[in-house]
Amino acid sequence: MHSETRQLSSIFGFSRSVAGEVDFPLLNLCQRAFRRRLKGTRAQILILHDGSGADEVNKAEVNSRGIWAQAVEVCSLEHISHVDILLALAMGFDRVLLQQQMSIELAAMQGHEIELTRAMGGEGRVSSFASIDQLQSMLAAVPSNAGPWPTEPPTITANRPSTARACAAVLLPNGHVPIPLPIDAPYGTVQLNASACNMCQNCVWLCPTDALTVGEGASELHFVESSCIQCGMCKSICPKDALHLDTRLVSSPSADERQSLHRAMPANCKSCGDSFTAKPALDRLLNQFQDGKRVLSKMDAQWLSRLCSSCRVRGIELLRNKQLAESGLMHSEPLRGQ
Repeated sequence: MHSETRQLSSIFGFSRSVAGEVDFPLLNLCQRAFRRRLKGTRAQILILHDGSGADEVNKAEVNSRGIWAQAVEVCSLEHISHVDILLALAMGFDRVLLQQQMSIELAAMQGHEIELTRAMGGEGRVSSFASIDQLQSMLAAVPSNAGPWPTEPPTITANRPSTARACAAVLLPNGHVPIPLPIDAPYGTVQLNASACNMCQNCVWLCPTDALTVGEGASELHFVESSCIQCGMCKSICPKDALHLDTRLVSSPSADERQSLHRAMPANCKSCGDSFTAKPALDRLLNQFQDGKRVLSKMDAQWLSRLCSSCRVRGIELLRNKQLAESGLMHSEPLRGQ
């Protein structure tokens, strides 16, 4: 009854975003599987293939007995990530079977996504097949009755990593405990050696997702784990090698909370008294001033560096007027055309 060809003309056109412009290409498929699961207990298997050997895959789908097997042809199978697989598993599919990629590079990428899916709650429920015989053997080994499955669907948001966390919370028996993930996983935390940190803020300016930010007064370093993609840019730019990345998954709400990694003594503006940076960062800046010819004297430069940005603008204007007055140019009129 369900052996008709199901082809996604574009892997990014099958289902438009739930919120914003984030694509979940298997969402409609998963929603139908969720409704079927609420009505019955028959096992549901999702087969994803790229069209090569489509006739044999469809035959294997039709010949599967006692289970609901659904084969879907996608034009860009390499774009199916762990987020899509986790969504299928959390919405009602008991297993997801993917056709193995032919090239070595794509096969390695697919293997990484499968490994990550297994670590995030899909252990024993996602596999790849390299031949029709292997696919038929996998389908024959699936029990007809569905296994334990929660009736509450995951919360789908406009952010794909957040949706993956929500799916993991549904699939994992104890999702509030940090779970180690494979190397290069885009989820994890940042460990900071506070004694080595000089609050230079290089990591903050380089962080592409704003997982690292500075607090009020620029003297405290904050971190939000759910925003971290483990890109390693903060670690690479740190001059003191004070940062360490730790791949893991925390699906509890604590991952969305802002935590303090380091708090340094603030440096207050000598004019208005407001805190504008951390004292270690200011001390490092003052130590970099060298003797030599410059527009500002060493004393003036040190004075300006101790002011906040608003007071610094007024201070620069005062120094400029002072230099003009000393040179006798304060009240002279400029020549026409100059």
